[in-house]
Amino acid sequence: METKLARISQLSGEHPDMVFTSIGHLINKELLKECHKEMDGKKAVGTDGITKEEYGARLEENLEELAKKKANAAEIEKKNK
Repeated sequence: METKLARISQLSGEHPDMVFTSIGHLINKELLKECHKEMDGKKAVGTDGITKEEYGARLEENLEELAKKKANAAEIEKKNK
């Protein structure tokens, strides 16, 4: 997974005009866990007012909720085509 994202990053740097139509399929729970782990917890809270520590206390549940929202958004997109 990470190598695919690294390749996309490389391509976008080398070809700034390149258009990527979809990278959503590369985002999964493992990637989101890694991103959460790498986040600087000393930065400002999110727009929802939740800190990294608070979000991380329920990380699995929060990621499950995100996965459901992503699946629902994909279903809505299919219906609207």
